[in-house]
Amino acid sequence: TNTGSSSSSSALVINPTSTAYYRCKVTCSGNTQTSTAVQVIVNSTLAGGTYTINSALATGGGNYQTFGAAIAALSCGISGPITFNVQSGSGPYNEQIDIAAIPGSSAINTVTFNCNNVTMSFDATSSAYYATLNLSGADYLRFNNLNVNSIGAANAWGIHFMTASDNNIFTNCNVT
Repeated sequence: TNTGSSSSSSALVINPTSTAYYRCKVTCSGNTQTSTAVQVIVNSTLAGGTYTINSALATGGGNYQTFGAAIAALSCGISGPITFNVQSGSGPYNEQIDIAAIPGSSAINTVTFNCNNVTMSFDATSSAYYATLNLSGADYLRFNNLNVNSIGAANAWGIHFMTASDNNIFTNCNVT
C-alpha cells in the first residue's frame, strides 16, 4: 500500500484503517532497496450492542468469562454504545481491572456494566499497583450495582481514578 510521495524525513506516521502490507523503499545515491513486506493487522472495533459477562461460560459468542476479557475487547475501540450485563450470581471475579482510554467512547458511546450485585475482589500484595478497579484515562463508563472488595492487608484501594478519567458514573456500588 503506497503511503504517498517520497520524503526525506525518517519520521512517518500512518493510521491504517484496514489490514494491509507495508514495506519501506530507501534510495541513497541512486541505489534503491526495498524492505521485506510486513502485514499490519488492524483489529476491528467492538460493535455497539449488548454483551454478557458470565464466569460459567467461555468467552465467545457475545459472552465474556471475566471482566478482564470484556475490557480487552474494548481496547481496540467501540463503534457505538456498549452494555455488559453481568449474570446474576456469577463469579467469583477475583481480578484486578485496569481500564485505559477507550477509543470511540463519548457522551453518546458510553460503556455500561450492569453488574447485578456481583463482587469483584483483588488481594493487593504490592504497593506499586493496589487498586481493584483502576481507571487509567477511561471516560464515559457506567457501573451499576457492583461490589468492589479490596482484600490486601496493607495495600488495598477499591477504585483509583487517574490520568484524567472523567465523566464516569457509579450507581448503587459498594466499595470495601
